[in-house]
Amino acid sequence: MLAHADELIEQVGEFLNGGPLDDKPARTIEMPARLTQEEFADWVVKRPRLTPDSMKSGSDLLRRVRGLQPFLPQREA
Repeated sequence: MLAHADELIEQVGEFLNGGPLDDKPARTIEMPARLTQEEFADWVVKRPRLTPDSMKSGSDLLRRVRGLQPFLPQREA
């Protein structure tokens, strides 16, 4: 399932960046699953400098990825 999430995040990143990503920036996009807010914050800080603008700190996409983390209370369906 995470592989599908990674692929989806990469496709959204390409869309937000206006086209396909080069190999190195494409590898910086992933769908992390962190158990604590501290672990997620550490992941954000340690990402490579080649991260596409769509996944930079403060971006809408990164905010949405944070919203899917298991350390947040799950919304009722």
